[in-house]
Amino acid sequence: SSDLAIVMFGDSITDGTCTTLDAHDRWEDLLAVRLALAYSETAPARRGRMLSVVNEGIGGNTVTRDGLTPVPDSPPGLERFDRDVLGHHGVSDVVVFMGTNDIRRGARTAQVIDGLARISRRLEAAGLRSIGVTIIPRHNVIATPNNSGWNDEKTRTRREVNQWIRSRGSFDRVIDFDQVVRDSAQPDLMQPAFNCGDGIHPSPAGYFAMGRAIDL
Repeated sequence: SSDLAIVMFGDSITDGTCTTLDAHDRWEDLLAVRLALAYSETAPARRGRMLSVVNEGIGGNTVTRDGLTPVPDSPPGLERFDRDVLGHHGVSDVVVFMGTNDIRRGARTAQVIDGLARISRRLEAAGLRSIGVTIIPRHNVIATPNNSGWNDEKTRTRREVNQWIRSRGSFDRVIDFDQVVRDSAQPDLMQPAFNCGDGIHPSPAGYFAMGRAIDL
């Protein structure tokens, strides 16, 4: 049988903002190491084969485009799906980890859910397993001319989208990164050790905790 690939389809938290340059300490880097170790230990007769982890994260990426302010500055997930997911050879699983930037740009709950559901249906039609990821906390930021900011209303939208994802939405499986990085005392915030300082992206310690938490 052919080797398999897992595509990580996401935004800057997949691309690796706030990780260490050239240190390979993103969450999916740790996952790749864990998979390689588990594969060689559980299937010694198949050593030498690799289970590939493909990073398709783009900073600022959104699920959809319609009505967002400011407009997305990269092709949304629905538009780049064929190129960045189906364009890879041997893909078996796709981890869909986006939505926070839609919400920041004013998308309502129904729009984000509809976009994620459309992606999961396209994965099902392609015969690929879909893994949905909950959106991690984002700290409030006052809107400026160049940044639409974050507020309590957007946090409510994030919670509603996460409730849909946790209920399996239309995904085959779920990774709950929100639960991994949130502050137990203030669940709408990242815990301080896991916040890189901007209230948006995890620190290297946060990315490590995310990569370690995934059930292989």
